[in-house]
Amino acid sequence: MASQFNDLQNAARRRMLRAAAGAVAAAHLPRLVRSEPARGVDIVGAPSNLGLRPLRPGHIPGARRAPGVLRAHRVVERLGARDRGDVEATVYDPSTDPASGYRNGANLATYAWTTQSADYTDGWTYAYSDYQGPWQPARETVTETGGTPFGYALAYDSYGRLTTVTPDSGDPTTYTYDDAALTITADTGNGAWTEVLTYDSAGRELADAWGGSDPSAIAGDYTFAWDGDNVVAETYRSATADSPTTLQTIEVDTLRYDCAMARTAGTGHAARIRRH
Repeated sequence: MASQFNDLQNAARRRMLRAAAGAVAAAHLPRLVRSEPARGVDIVGAPSNLGLRPLRPGHIPGARRAPGVLRAHRVVERLGARDRGDVEATVYDPSTDPASGYRNGANLATYAWTTQSADYTDGWTYAYSDYQGPWQPARETVTETGGTPFGYALAYDSYGRLTTVTPDSGDPTTYTYDDAALTITADTGNGAWTEVLTYDSAGRELADAWGGSDPSAIAGDYTFAWDGDNVVAETYRSATADSPTTLQTIEVDTLRYDCAMARTAGTGHAARIRRH
């Protein structure tokens, strides 16, 4: 049981490291870690057309219909998934927001999501403000329904890349970009929690490794094999609470891109949603 709890804590910490704007807070991360088997899939529709340019005056982009189209083609049934409904779509506005620099900026800068099941309901609102330039909010505030708001200060480099996420309380997370080694490193607490993303010259992610010096940090990594622009294999390794730095292979997935094969195959691995 203790091992499972530590796994949940580390998965939550990796999500926090990975959130470019620190959007997901430690307070609710453990509840986002899926407790069902790895093959379980939940589908949530996000029918948004925010930020898209209208084709003509008065036109509303049809991307908002995408979840309905996918359901009409029985994507839920084909994946054997649970349908969790749709996130409520924000009203479309084709005008450009002067603060953020992008279309429909006022609605994109503040958004919310709600999740509900037979025994669980939760909702969160994320608000971005104090823009230093296009796509560069200096402040993010996160509020759980009925809870107290908390936030992050965000800083960027001269290329507009996120460099520091400083929570209202707790250690900041720094992001370091090594263009020669083709890596992005996230560090929280001066090495207590770390993550390194490695990619190739085409921008394809090759590996994602995490760990740290904190006593509860458990090392792990994903590696990816590519065929052109398609990921064809993914390997997941993890250490354990008893041996937090010794990696063991947990799962190897092969991804198929032949739809006919995917519909008829009854055995073997199929493409899955990544767990973090």
